[in-house]
Amino acid sequence: MTESRSAEQRVAELEAALAAERVAVAALTVERDTLRLAYRNLQHELELMRRRLFVAKAERLDTTQLELEFAHKLAALGALNQQLGQPAASAPADPTETGGARPPGGKRKPTGRRDLREADLPEERIELTDPLLEGSAPRIGWEESCQLAWRRPSHVRMVIARAKYRDAGAADTAEPTIVTAPLPPRILPRALATPSLLAHILSDKFCDGLPFHRQEC
Repeated sequence: MTESRSAEQRVAELEAALAAERVAVAALTVERDTLRLAYRNLQHELELMRRRLFVAKAERLDTTQLELEFAHKLAALGALNQQLGQPAASAPADPTETGGARPPGGKRKPTGRRDLREADLPEERIELTDPLLEGSAPRIGWEESCQLAWRRPSHVRMVIARAKYRDAGAADTAEPTIVTAPLPPRILPRALATPSLLAHILSDKFCDGLPFHRQEC
């Protein structure tokens, strides 16, 4: 009888301990889910602030306050990472920390006009001839230049080839000259963008609300 009562008492103690463990596990599960949700929210906020901080320089505002908040969010995310056992979050790499020298002014100035032939783009070719010299003067070649155009669904390298002629002139004794077919009128002189690309950029910016730095190809 005594053994039966002691066994029942032992079972009751084990059931009570099991119930307490289940309550503790439930509380830890709730805490874990809360930490995971906070971790995801902090990741989203951190990514949004990173994009606001490191956008194109032309569209930057005063980022002092954003940098302070960015550092605070990064520290909070690091603390959550330690609790969840995740690798620590890191800020974007600085060239001076990886052994590279930062050029004066933060960015290296471009050293010439961009060569569109190096871009991996589909190509379209337009050949321009001079109606006054075509057929009356020998054609000796083409002078080519490139512009960037827009054709759905992507950018296109537009190659403009202008015919070159050897013009002997009106008198037989005159020295022959090289004449190149004229370029058509342009919206912006010496611009790489064609009217189709300018229209696409303005449509994305003012109709679809897409900022300029997100349109970079």
